[in-house]
This record gives sequence, structure tokens and C-alpha cells, in this order.
Amino acid sequence: MAAVDKDKDKWIWMALQRLDTKLLLSKLIPPDWDWNQAHPVHGTPLMATVNEGMRLGTNGSEGAPLWKLLNCLLAQGADPRKVAIKASGQICSWGGTGEFPQLDWVKSDGHSAISLVYAILNQLEKHDKHYGLQIKNGEKMLEAFSKYEPECHDKKVCVSEDVVEMWEDILLQEQGSDVQLQVIGSTGQLAGNALRAHSVVLRKASRVLGAALSTPMQEGNTGIIRVEGVSAEAVRLCLHLIYTGTTCSDSPKPALLLQALDLAHRWQVNHVVSMLERGLANLVSGSTLAEIFEAAVLKDLHVLRNVCKAFAAKDVKHQAVLAQKLVDLQLCRRSAAEASGATPDEKGGAAPSEAAVALAPSSLASAPSRGAPRRPLRAIEGH
Repeated sequence: MAAVDKDKDKWIWMALQRLDTKLLLSKLIPPDWDWNQAHPVHGTPLMATVNEGMRLGTNGSEGAPLWKLLNCLLAQGADPRKVAIKASGQICSWGGTGEFPQLDWVKSDGHSAISLVYAILNQLEKHDKHYGLQIKNGEKMLEAFSKYEPECHDKKVCVSEDVVEMWEDILLQEQGSDVQLQVIGSTGQLAGNALRAHSVVLRKASRVLGAALSTPMQEGNTGIIRVEGVSAEAVRLCLHLIYTGTTCSDSPKPALLLQALDLAHRWQVNHVVSMLERGLANLVSGSTLAEIFEAAVLKDLHVLRNVCKAFAAKDVKHQAVLAQKLVDLQLCRRSAAEASGATPDEKGGAAPSEAAVALAPSSLASAPSRGAPRRPLRAIEGH
């Protein structure tokens, strides 16, 4: 978890402490702001909300803005399990007025948002007759945190190698295949021989391909899918991951994984996107940072984006690369929005179907031998 300068984005941390929901849910928050960073005083962003979140009696209402705020932060990827090391802050020194007994300070150091709530609850339960509302607020915060869904929570099972080999044979043998994937080169011509696949597998893996193969579009009528913007090698890799979840290559290049990621994202094959995201996370370096970060931002891949930001935090030059990349992407999006300002009617044609749009390549940027040892992509990642 990256540490930050205590004065960086100071207003955001003040808003978190004060539970200023209007500011925190506004467009003033940078779109790439890291909701899991560690402030040297307050700890994580979620930790910064705990003191007032529990203290204020008005948070007992179901409609209190706090609960909407927490749900939004969790949806942005804020992890209540993240531990803040060497956070110097102290909270919870409430009371001392007679009606409310004095509570001891609770140090933020070494806590996560979850354990910080428990630490305060331990203080409150000594005086439960006086702090009943605050105890209920703490319990509701824990309930809210329990709804957090980790980004990498895919279930894993042991599969016999014979099963993997069977599915690889099904992919590589043309018998029974009823779909042709025609890879179109930069000149608009077919790049090599078409790759074969099975509509029943593609429909199950991708709702985009399923829609295309089930409609009166060219793909549905002919079983031919044109693939543009990526190499044949990237299409083969994507197919291998769809069919077997493995690859025969010991060390696929970042450029190949990025192309395969673009295709899997375009086709909305989520489990392949997750595998490629984690594979790329292990390949972030000074030479690949800008390209991988761009893919992470454009495809909203939180794990990969945070890995890039953690890598860049070690070097001012790398931080400048990310900052410039964000500026470039904002300019590209603005230009694209201005260019597509006309409605379909104004352009004189009907709007393309969802499947047609998804099959189109992004405006941004050979199969291994049968006997080669296959390796799960996760093994390549080092995870």
C-alpha cells in the first residue's frame, strides 16, 4: 500500500474526516484517486471516516449520508482490510462531560478500518449505557464493510491435466468447429489462415460473441467473425485461455498480453480479462509502465492500476509518466466525445447494434506446438 505526503490532496482527507459526502461524491475527486493509499496520520481513506462515522448520533438513521458514502467508497475499491503501518493519528478521545465518560485514545497505527472499529467498540462497551448509539453505528459500519467484494476473488479448483489436454485437443482440431475467426491486418486484408472455434464455447464465454452469432448479422449467418486491431498470436492466446485457462508460453511478452487483454475486454470474457490483468501486473517496469497504465485506466482495471501507481511511487520520473498519460487520455476522450456529438439520425444511418460496437476494435491501441508444456497464466505471474 503506497504511502502519501500528508499535505497531498489535503482537502480530500479533511472531507473524509468530516464526512463531507457532497464533496467526496462529486467530480472534484480525481478519477484515479487511490482509495487504498496510506496517509501518514489518518491511515487509509476508510479509516479516516471511522471516528466521526461512529461518534455522530445522526448516523443512526438508515438515510444518513454516511452509509451512501461508505457504499460508494467500497464500490470504488476501498478495502476495509488494508492495514496502515506507522500511521501517527489517534482518535476516540470522546466524552469527559459527565453525561459521557471519558474514553481512551485509540492509535491508528497497525489498524485496518475493520480493526479500528473493533478497537473503538472495545472502549464503548465499557460504558454501553452511555454510548448505545455509537455502538450501533460501529456495528453498522462493520455490516457495511462486510459487503466489500475483493477484486481477485475467483474460485480455484484442481483440474486433472487430462481435462486440460482434452479441451486443448478440442480447440486445435478443426473437426466440429463451426466458427472462423478471420484476423484482419493493418492493410485491411486477411492476415494468414482463419482460426477455428466452436460457437457453443464462444457463446458461453462471451455475451458479445453470443449476441453476434445469434443474430442476422454476418457473424450469425456465416459463422465468420472478423477480428481487427490485434495479431493472430493474440487471438490464439485468448482462445487458449477461454478453452483451457492455460498458455504454453513460459514468458509471453507484455505487448502480446496487452493485445489479448484488449480482445478479451472487447468480447467481455471476464475471467480471461482477470487472468491477463494479473499476468500484466507482474510485468510492470519502467519500459512498460505507460502502456500498461493506459490499459488499466481505459478498461477500469483497479488491481493493475494500483500496481502501476505503487511502482511509480518509487520514482518521480515514473510519477510524471503517469500524470502525463492521464492528461493524454483526458484529451483523447474529449476529442472522441466532440467527434461523436452527432446523433445517428444526423449521420443518416441507424445506430449500430451493441454486438457490432463491441466487436469493433478499440480506437487505442503463432500457436505453440502441441507437445510444449502448458503453464497456467497465474504460474507465469508468480502468484
